Amino acid sequence: MRTLSRVLLIGVLCAALVGGLWMTGLTPIEATGGARGSSWTVQVFNNPDLAGGPVWTGVTPSVNYTWGAGAPVINGAVTGAPADNFSVRFDSSVFFTAGNYRFTLQVDDGARVYVNNLLLINNWPGSSTYHQVQADYNFTTDGTYPIRVEYRESVGDATVILTWALSVGPPLPTSTPPGGGGGTGPWLAEYFNNLDLAGSPVFTTNLPATGINQNWGQGSPGGAVPADNFSARFTRTLNVPTDIPEGTYVFYVKADDNYRFTIDVTTLVDKWDSFGELGAVHVALLPGPHTFKLEYRERSADASVFLTWSPPNGQNPVLDIPPGAPSPYEVAGGTGAPATGTGGDTGSGTGAVPPPPVTGLEGVTQANLRIRSGPGGSNSTIAVIPYKRSVTVLGIDYSRTWFQVNYQGTIGWSYAPWIMLIEGNDRMLPYTDGTIPPSEPPPATVGVIGQAYGNIRLRSGPGMQFPRIARIIWGTRVQILGRSSSLLWYKVQYGDQVGWSYARWYRIVQGEIT
Repeated sequence: MRTLSRVLLIGVLCAALVGGLWMTGLTPIEATGGARGSSWTVQVFNNPDLAGGPVWTGVTPSVNYTWGAGAPVINGAVTGAPADNFSVRFDSSVFFTAGNYRFTLQVDDGARVYVNNLLLINNWPGSSTYHQVQADYNFTTDGTYPIRVEYRESVGDATVILTWALSVGPPLPTSTPPGGGGGTGPWLAEYFNNLDLAGSPVFTTNLPATGINQNWGQGSPGGAVPADNFSARFTRTLNVPTDIPEGTYVFYVKADDNYRFTIDVTTLVDKWDSFGELGAVHVALLPGPHTFKLEYRERSADASVFLTWSPPNGQNPVLDIPPGAPSPYEVAGGTGAPATGTGGDTGSGTGAVPPPPVTGLEGVTQANLRIRSGPGGSNSTIAVIPYKRSVTVLGIDYSRTWFQVNYQGTIGWSYAPWIMLIEGNDRMLPYTDGTIPPSEPPPATVGVIGQAYGNIRLRSGPGMQFPRIARIIWGTRVQILGRSSSLLWYKVQYGDQVGWSYARWYRIVQGEIT
């Protein structure tokens, strides 16, 4: 009789456990550590930027999908999105008991994870190969917390899987790159056994939360990385203003052999196919998360790579600016304090003070390029510069679309987007067109005017999947005609072209967006 009672008791407990899991709709990994929640709401978009309205909405019990090279299917339902260039948003509210939880994201291509409205993992736009990212979150009290996963697929295979469990080991750093924020978070360093960042990394590690300062000499960085003919990617995300103050910074980059430096979606220094030495670029960082990405390639002999910035906010310890670097782009007051306002508007009296004019910057032509007698396509051609020839850039016109150049003693004007500056950037150049004194405002234009704070791509539609139709030069002012429903893209008038540009890289200098 006692044996029968024990059997019945065990049966009741098993039924209660199974029933509890079934009632909450949780997978076993989500139930680990006292987390309980309902299903996830799902929105599927037919573009990689979560732009516009979704093409499909529904529910799912978990974020656990491997679609391979096919179109996204949710719980057997065909969503109508394409096999490539789509995005998905998952939302849920989950009950957690207090404790430190480790979130694990498995993804191909990119994703963001928000926990309790904090951007915990920022792996956006991500990588075209399968990879895993982890980050910890400490729930101080029992309660129900919002969880959001935003996923994007560009090309190739598609995977997004999110799991979590109570962490039994030491906590991860505040930020596990390439996402998360946190001024003390490390850099994620990924190394490849080829020159082109191709395939999966053969060695991955974290570097301290400073700028990059690696000098391997003629050796290997570690693991299975060869001493020559390798490449590397270093990524880190900082949030403005929580991790680094809003303002204008100068970034210094140097490498042996090649590199390119990108913030968010804009490549600011590109010496991927040239032996670049030192590069410097001035960047206005506006509120929000910003992903820093430094890509590096080593061909032969010595290998080193260096990245720092001034003012040194967000670096601990601070790296020294290399000898011979140009003077820092001082912020208002010259004290190293963050600029007021949105920074970088050199005509407003606030924000960053413009650097002193230079006598010339070295540039390289990106096409067979005409030299004209004045800054504009209607001026006569006086010479032609062949492709990939060095020129000295003397100045810029007030519209910031034409460079005054000196090519083998011939001085004239060439279209700026077709000249790549090897040192500095166009904001260091003086106005030399002589038509509008630099102290005067640009001619009045009806409507809303935005000023570009980067060399920004102009696309045929509001999303990265649309073709590029032009490049808007740093500092150019354009008329803003409208914006996308996602609020991420502006429709702009640039010369005689109308297209779409990423809104975050503009500051409104006239009118108001309503």
